[in-house]
Amino acid sequence: MLIFQIMVELPEEVQSSNIAKFSKDSKSLLLAKNSDEIYQLNLESNQVTIVYKKDQNEDQDKNKIKNIVLMKVDNNNLAVIDSMNQVLIYKINNKNNELPIKLPNLNSIPIELFFSTSSSSSLYIGTIDSILLFDTKSLKIKSSKKLQGNNKSVKFITENPNNSNELLIWTQNEQFKVNKDLSNEQQLTKAGSSFTEVIFASQSGNQGDLVLLDLSFIDKVLPKLPEAIKLKKFGGSN
Repeated sequence: MLIFQIMVELPEEVQSSNIAKFSKDSKSLLLAKNSDEIYQLNLESNQVTIVYKKDQNEDQDKNKIKNIVLMKVDNNNLAVIDSMNQVLIYKINNKNNELPIKLPNLNSIPIELFFSTSSSSSLYIGTIDSILLFDTKSLKIKSSKKLQGNNKSVKFITENPNNSNELLIWTQNEQFKVNKDLSNEQQLTKAGSSFTEVIFASQSGNQGDLVLLDLSFIDKVLPKLPEAIKLKKFGGSN
């Protein structure tokens, strides 16, 4: 695996941003200061465009400023969870500075967001006790599934590299499979793998390989060494 480090001098208007994500084509950065101020930085031209900026004439009460705790990006949209546990969706090419879409109360605390690669309008939202499918075109929650048992809050959502019609739902130490439509007829299916503690799960964009970091068996095998990270690869190309 090759890792490159690139130093970018940020223009003044985005220097105080506290969260950033690459665009899908990796040609720009999406940077946010808070939920009221989000920018796009073109890495080739170093030009900054506004994704969304709250009107200066609106109420600027600093106590109402909401920091962003999670941000996910697809080709056209940017979705965030803010410090008030709200889920908001912004158009990336927002020439008219339109207000973001604020999802209705989910009756549960959102933790994870995931845009489907097979459907440009499908945003999955993982909460402390469920997973929901939100359609960004109709602006409706289409379906949802409850997670059963204790300590079942969603930590990560990925697609199943071995079945393009399924999602993998990662909790702290377990993995579940479910169809992407979250149909009522189908239950969450527990996968065979169990983990000590899943600390990160992600997917490559080009080959569909799934990488999982698990703080796991090292203490049993090599107890004298400090905690290490075990890497597993599921499915995809070899």
